[in-house]
Amino acid sequence: MRACPECGSVNPRDVTRCLVCDDPLPGELEDLIDGRYRTLKELGRGNNGVVYAAFDVALKRKVALKFLAPQLVSKPRAVKRFQREASALASIRSDHVAQVYSFGIEKGAMFFAMELVLGRSCKKIIQQQTENDEWIPVHRALVILIEMSRGLSAVHSAGIVHRDVKPDNAVVEQGSGRTVLVDFGLALSGADANDHQVVGSPAYMAPEQIRGTSRIGARTDVYGLACAGFHLLTNRLVFETQDVKHMLSLQLDAEPPLLSSVRPELQPLDEVFARALEKDPEDRYSNCAELTSALELAGASWLKASVPTIQSGEHEEPVAARILVVDDDDEFAKLSVRASQIAFFGTSSKVARASTGEEALL
Repeated sequence: MRACPECGSVNPRDVTRCLVCDDPLPGELEDLIDGRYRTLKELGRGNNGVVYAAFDVALKRKVALKFLAPQLVSKPRAVKRFQREASALASIRSDHVAQVYSFGIEKGAMFFAMELVLGRSCKKIIQQQTENDEWIPVHRALVILIEMSRGLSAVHSAGIVHRDVKPDNAVVEQGSGRTVLVDFGLALSGADANDHQVVGSPAYMAPEQIRGTSRIGARTDVYGLACAGFHLLTNRLVFETQDVKHMLSLQLDAEPPLLSSVRPELQPLDEVFARALEKDPEDRYSNCAELTSALELAGASWLKASVPTIQSGEHEEPVAARILVVDDDDEFAKLSVRASQIAFFGTSSKVARASTGEEALL
């Protein structure tokens, strides 16, 4: 028999398309992983493992299956890190952090099932903006960074430090427009307090990470998020060099440039990023909740400008705002809708969207 990943219907073995919804069908039911998961397609592969889109035949939903690379199964440190990632994600509840559903071993292969988040990574967004010789609109970038920061706040509340905040590890979900943190391979919990390994991505690493000190904490992720935000807003790294040793040296000792030195209109955000990028953790924002507030305050004009201002006569009764977002970019249209919802939170306002001016008139 064949299970349909779209509608969950069970079909005869000899058909290739679902008899109920006409979607293409995967393989046989006998090929289930852990008795419930059927792989659909590979989503990504790296040195540490591979991620598949899969279908949970028990709960009839799509998931992501992340497998530890076979060559690492015999290495205790790699196994511990993989288990730590699953445990870290499973302990967090946030709209902006991918959720883990289960952990298991199948024929010697270690894996965990997690929320399937389909969309564009922030790295992909930066690449596309760079290729088009454009900057991301400021309000769109701010929504992404604020949602990443809220996700990290939930991470820190669970006693976990991410240690690898970068554009690769945040996805803007197709359909909802929400930003989701998806990779916790280097996460550090309170139980790992004596783990002083030097790990991370050099372009986004805080000085205390590079030194391998015991000062790793929420302020470390504040620094990483500021580096990622600088990249998202300017299409440039804080420090531009191809040499890893030179990059680490710059992260340790060099004064970071102001955002406005690359993109002048960002001057209102200079102070926020300068503080978040301080070399001494004690001089940064103490946590991502503080950074979120600072971004919202400094970026208020952009966030408010992304939605229309509603005016009424002196004696008119208040009316609900009706907001229409027009953008032909599906992902960014979703971000604009979310920005509008944030701006009018607590009101009876309605937000709609259209892809073109012609569609908006319908």
